[in-house]
Amino acid sequence: MPTDTPSRTAVTLERIALAGLGVLFVALAWPQRWFNDDAFITFRYARNLAEGHGFVWNITDPVPVEGTTSLGWTLLSALVIALRQHPTIAAQLVGLAAGVAGLVLVRVAARRVDLPVGWALVPVLLLVAHRQYVLWSVSAMETVAAVVVALAATILLAREADAD
Repeated sequence: MPTDTPSRTAVTLERIALAGLGVLFVALAWPQRWFNDDAFITFRYARNLAEGHGFVWNITDPVPVEGTTSLGWTLLSALVIALRQHPTIAAQLVGLAAGVAGLVLVRVAARRVDLPVGWALVPVLLLVAHRQYVLWSVSAMETVAAVVVALAATILLAREADAD
């Protein structure tokens, strides 16, 4: 836990700067959105699931085969398809939201390791500048969302360890 007690003004300014970095991240990422071809493997499983054929690749030979990289992402895509929406844009939007959430979590982690207010934004800025993080957040793949879930779990585990 951070040992200093920052002023309310410093924390407010840091939060405003963090929001600005989030806006910058969205402005950098969204125009570069793309579809990784592997996303369509997930979408095919999701479509078959949403249409009631089960978790299968081919509906003519309905043998369940694990062929996706993320069950959660497939289920989310199936829900989107069941709601009669196109999964590609939804997956890009969820990935973008995960990317922004990752920025917030990196700031949380930076404060946990005692980086002072203000300086805790340096790792966030580095992440915004990281081309692969930006691009994969809008690839329609679960890559950045999985990283964010892992980071959140790590932060929660660290909090639990601190409580002991």
